[in-house]
Amino acid sequence: MSVESDYLVNTERRNVVCSSQLIPHGKFSTIFDLDGVIVDTVQIHYQSWKVALASYVDISWQTYIREIDGQARSHAVRRILPHASNQLVALISENKQKHFLRLLQHVEINVFESTIRLIDLLLEKGHRCAVVSSSRNCELILEITGLRRKFEVIVSGNNIPADLGKPHPYPFLEAAMQLGVSPDSTIVFEDSIAGVMAARHASMYVVAINRRNTDFKGNSDLEVFDLSDIDEASLLALMQKSKEVQNGTSRKNN
Repeated sequence: MSVESDYLVNTERRNVVCSSQLIPHGKFSTIFDLDGVIVDTVQIHYQSWKVALASYVDISWQTYIREIDGQARSHAVRRILPHASNQLVALISENKQKHFLRLLQHVEINVFESTIRLIDLLLEKGHRCAVVSSSRNCELILEITGLRRKFEVIVSGNNIPADLGKPHPYPFLEAAMQLGVSPDSTIVFEDSIAGVMAARHASMYVVAINRRNTDFKGNSDLEVFDLSDIDEASLLALMQKSKEVQNGTSRKNN
């Protein structure tokens, strides 16, 4: 059975597990992307990709944001070089990882303090937090920055099947299942087009963080430059407003 078929077979089981959990009134769970949301490593990834792909194509910043950002390495290579052999995809992916780890030794990983403040506030209020990242370096970066203990669940490139990465909803649904919560009581914080689409496909609320003038095409419930002005009350209001919009749409369709 293929990974895709296995995912479809287990969809009903995921829904049963998630919907069986009782979510206390006013409680919700949150899922944060890593790169560009929690830590400022996007430029490191971009430079690593430029070097890894230099022999084949010169990628611009716009191309990186549109085609690569937020996706698994093998999938990203195929978006840039659609006719590449499996061997070439593996080689470029490996080279990208080597360049990334080399750069990581010479730079300090900066965290977005506004994101950390929000996470601490949510934890204090009893909301549960998870991380979903396409990066296989996710756990390493969380350990380096001392942030690992803040997250109950981590779903990373190390345990996401290659063909089920963002923009497929699998990573977010997997995190919800591990948390034991329903997708419709979960808020995702993302900064990539692929990540926003994945969260939308998972039927979760989506807050898009737009620090790079990205066109999310209206696929988020809320778009912000930074999380400085986001708190528990604003997230509860976001969920309520989105539900009212959905209910209004449903009534119109009926």
